[in-house]
Amino acid sequence: MKLINKNINVITMKYPSSWHKALWREGLVSGNGKIGANVYGGTKRESVLINHSALWTGTECNPLPDISGSLTKTRQAMDNRDFNTANWILTNALTESGYNNERGYPLPLAELNMSFTGFTGFSDYLRAVNMETGEVSSQFREKDVWVKKDLFVSRKDDMILLRIQADKPFLDAVFSLDVPTATDSSDKTYQYVKEHSRTEIDSNIIIYKSLNTNKKPYGAAVKIESADGDIKNIENRINVNCASDILIKIKVFVNGCPDKDKLKFENNSYEYYLNRHIPLHSALYHSAELNLFENNDLSNEELMLKAYSGKSPNELIEKLWRYGRYLFISGSSKDGFPFSMYGLWCGDYKAVWSHNMANENIQMMYWHTNIGNLEELNKALLDYYISRLDSFKECAKKLYGCNGIFIPAGTTPNMPLPCQLVPVIINWTGAAGWLAQYYYKYYSYTGDTEYLHSVVLPFMKAAADFYEDFIVFDKNGHIKIYPSVSPENSPLNFIPKDNVDMAHPMTSTVNSTMDLAIIKELFTNLIELCVEHNIYGNKIKIWEKIVNSIPEYSVNKDGAVKEWQDDDFEDRYYHRHLSHIYPVFPGDEITTNDDMVSVFEKAVDLRDISAQTGWSQAHMASIYARFNRGNDAMDCLNNLVRSCMQTNFFTLHNDWRRMDLSLEMDSAAPIQLDASMGYVNAVQEMILYSSKKLIKLLPALSDNMQHGKITGWRFEGGTIDMEWNIPQNEFKAELTASKTFNIIIELPPFCANNMICNSKNIISQNGRTVEVKLTKGDKLILGNSERFTNVQEI
Repeated sequence: MKLINKNINVITMKYPSSWHKALWREGLVSGNGKIGANVYGGTKRESVLINHSALWTGTECNPLPDISGSLTKTRQAMDNRDFNTANWILTNALTESGYNNERGYPLPLAELNMSFTGFTGFSDYLRAVNMETGEVSSQFREKDVWVKKDLFVSRKDDMILLRIQADKPFLDAVFSLDVPTATDSSDKTYQYVKEHSRTEIDSNIIIYKSLNTNKKPYGAAVKIESADGDIKNIENRINVNCASDILIKIKVFVNGCPDKDKLKFENNSYEYYLNRHIPLHSALYHSAELNLFENNDLSNEELMLKAYSGKSPNELIEKLWRYGRYLFISGSSKDGFPFSMYGLWCGDYKAVWSHNMANENIQMMYWHTNIGNLEELNKALLDYYISRLDSFKECAKKLYGCNGIFIPAGTTPNMPLPCQLVPVIINWTGAAGWLAQYYYKYYSYTGDTEYLHSVVLPFMKAAADFYEDFIVFDKNGHIKIYPSVSPENSPLNFIPKDNVDMAHPMTSTVNSTMDLAIIKELFTNLIELCVEHNIYGNKIKIWEKIVNSIPEYSVNKDGAVKEWQDDDFEDRYYHRHLSHIYPVFPGDEITTNDDMVSVFEKAVDLRDISAQTGWSQAHMASIYARFNRGNDAMDCLNNLVRSCMQTNFFTLHNDWRRMDLSLEMDSAAPIQLDASMGYVNAVQEMILYSSKKLIKLLPALSDNMQHGKITGWRFEGGTIDMEWNIPQNEFKAELTASKTFNIIIELPPFCANNMICNSKNIISQNGRTVEVKLTKGDKLILGNSERFTNVQEI
């Protein structure tokens, strides 16, 4: 029996799950992209929550009524400056028609429970996740006997493997498969599932079945083996006595019945399945690497205490980058559903904000994928939305009377139509345009021309068709977007004076900065692709007119870019969303070389810290990285760790302890793993910026990231390895091109004056910027030390 091996790819904890009545919140997790296992880490009693990405509750999807005539009424009220009335016209028309579709929720599938007799206490407790292998482990000593549990979800064999070992035949255990515990036992979904659940025993196999609220069966089958223990089934449980090694194999099923016969023939060892799983998992996990050269093998608790003292140590920064990627990989597969806010590990029956939210959250979870060399996992996101195109076309036609697609901000796998009947959602038309960025970048990074023509261009064209119909032009020839929402903010002059932190009382405006930026980006990218591939030629002039008719971004009295370009709406700084910074990030319309960048910086600096959330701190960190302000970016990440992160590294929407680093909510802080992925992206933005025309090397390093190394990272056109040691004045970057193109590279400031490069690729150099031409397969080496070979001085 091998005890837990500590290294930079292992996170360790000295405490088990401790969140009262919701132990799943602090569990350690494993997953294969579709099946998730959440391990609570108990000693005498242990539980494993089992989930599947395709198991969602929800009511029947009822038809959407045609309320398209409401758009004219909305605009008439807005033209009369009656914005409060206009705000509700579309939403009221839906509710008054009797439309009441509700969104679905991820449904916890089953809970494997085990208890051990003869345990009287423990010492030397430790639990861990080996991110390289996907294994969750716990170990402790009981009566001078080491006990260890290891679990992983196989990416190869599509099942959960759990092994329990002891130094000697010491284990007396009882196993059961049950309905997952509910925080609120009166919850109707929980009551329904519990009423319809059944457990049966077939030799050494436990079979659990229940019914989803859509009447479809689901469940799990568990096979228990032991080389030296005595196995007996008693009622709905299986007992194992006097064992030193117990192996549990778990298969799950949704929308069908269990195939227990297949499980009967799964007779191989834990190592056999692990060895088949590791290459698939590890290829994703190690597709990109980051090394910040600090590893003291500290536990999560110890690392986070250091962050509480003032700043995050490099060991924590690196582990959070690795763990965010680990969560994403474990919760993603290219042919499954998109990564959700809770990953595959939700234990609540009505989990708050568990839907796919496309006004910030689902986008954040995928920001890191391209530079992080995980672009293939974007397929789940892209296929999810393209496969629902017919429903989105129905939304566009029946809500707004427009061609093309309208994507409701919130959807679930079984609910593609509107399910949040409030103006801040119904009146926001930006989801399709924002998501189009992901389709465009997927092609830009992969060069997959077949996918370009079958998926990317059809989606982008459908988004453009909507805007063509929705856009109007004012008397000056500028486009006018209305209603227009800046998620999820309301202008200050529409906030009740006695309730300044009210959520979103009036969100329907004219020309939000975000809407203008999204439209500009969509049509610019679409024109580029259509010219390059000679398609939709009859649309080019129409789209060019739209781009050329977008007004310049205006500045408010404080010197900040306005969140709403129309003068009827005053900026409000007490808000978590940073939607109006879209041209800087997540777009790349404005860079630090642009004259407008300072007004965007001012807008971010004016945001109230007490209105932020975990995910908004991650978002703000990425923005500060785009401003080349590494220490400010790191301050945001420190705030995220100190206020909205649990010791198992799960991120939260907000703090619940009144620490004044995030907004306060009446309910306990919900899990939101988008911030984990946002953290990954922010660290990447600090080290590498990549757009189609510009690469920045080490643009925003914080003071505590002066030494590091990356390998396997991507830019739009190839891969990059890079190493730096600023105290030693050493730097090297090696870029390998996957296509032929010209690119401008902005060099790190500390080594720009003595840069060495293989000169055949150089077109020109101007200060810190170098323009190079790369052909497919070329390697470009940049460095500032003679020890780097095969280079000449520029």
